[in-house]
Amino acid sequence: MMELYEIVRCNDNLLLDLSFTILRYKGNSRLDCDMNFLMKSTDRLMTIGSDFPEFSLAETLRRFEDLAIDVDSERRDNLLFRNLEKLFAGYALPREGNE
Repeated sequence: MMELYEIVRCNDNLLLDLSFTILRYKGNSRLDCDMNFLMKSTDRLMTIGSDFPEFSLAETLRRFEDLAIDVDSERRDNLLFRNLEKLFAGYALPREGNE
């Protein structure tokens, strides 16, 4: 995971999506500690999505809350939605008929 973090750190248009990882490796205490550290220190480089249909949004949010128990609210917001807002700012969806 740290190798991917280094790639994301060097590229402004990338985010590290932890959605699948936080559920797939649930119970790995070392990885949990690493993710908690990353959430507290590099929250502007990561995001959390749903990874639906592999996992439900409710499962993902519960797991996120477990891992982010001592992460402040600004960093939580960055992880959950602000980083994506920033990444997609300026992107416009194509209108129907204008391909």
